[in-house]
Amino acid sequence: MIYGLLAGITWAIETIQGQEAIILAPFVSTFLHDLISAIWVTLYNIFKKNEHGVLKAMSSKNGWFVSLAAIIGGPIGMTGYVMAVKYMGSSIGAVASAIFPAIGTVLAHYFLKERIQWYRWLFLLATMIGIYGLSYSPNVKISNFGLGIVGTLMCSFGWGIEVVILAKCMKDSDNAVKDEIALQIRQTTSAIIYGVVIIPMIHGWRFTIGLFSTPANKAIFVIAIASFFATVSYLSYYKAISQIGASKAMALDVTYAAWSVIFTIIFLHDFTLLKPITIICTVIVIGCSILAAVDFRDLI
Repeated sequence: MIYGLLAGITWAIETIQGQEAIILAPFVSTFLHDLISAIWVTLYNIFKKNEHGVLKAMSSKNGWFVSLAAIIGGPIGMTGYVMAVKYMGSSIGAVASAIFPAIGTVLAHYFLKERIQWYRWLFLLATMIGIYGLSYSPNVKISNFGLGIVGTLMCSFGWGIEVVILAKCMKDSDNAVKDEIALQIRQTTSAIIYGVVIIPMIHGWRFTIGLFSTPANKAIFVIAIASFFATVSYLSYYKAISQIGASKAMALDVTYAAWSVIFTIIFLHDFTLLKPITIICTVIVIGCSILAAVDFRDLI
């Protein structure tokens, strides 16, 4: 559970670090984000002397499934998130990103045979309500409801399906893929799909290359730092998935919404967030996420 919470904490730091770059160009920044993250995790695996295991896993059946999960959760899921934010506003986008643990938990129950107690469902629902409360804005402007719903479904189902496939591959008794190796395959596959398919589709290569020139290279530095924290978050998240299962790991990971509020107040001194509703929702998200990921008998 500590790994799951660490995943949420470091993803919150990543969110604050990379916010400027994501606003600049969502697809380009996501491509660079995953590309640099792939480099970070490659260096990590070299340090851990896992490079032989990476080559072996990439040619295995489970390695191919990890690549499939990367496509579903990376380009497809992230594209859906960007669509949800663009056509239905950031508050709806935040809710879309919070729905995926519920979908993933249902899939984990049926396909991974994970036991989900009734009270964990209630706490997971309370967590999603808390996240909505943190992101709610009365000035929601829906420009295209249809495309917004499509984006929401792509995002929530994409991320939920991705986690279930990863959990299956990392817990396979015959030929399991280690969590850090699975992450390298995931980030590399996602970066390749962005670079070969999505960036050319949006004619974004000129803009991408231009980011490396002065003075725009500040964005590259920001993305590199954000990618480092994202890599730590992913490593912790994958470790949690392999040790406590997909449904519990997802419940703990979404605490990033609450940690983001806390870190924004501490590091960015944005004291406008110190409102009763924000404080209450932050406590709900962190508390209910932990309770959604624990068996009460073990806790007692």
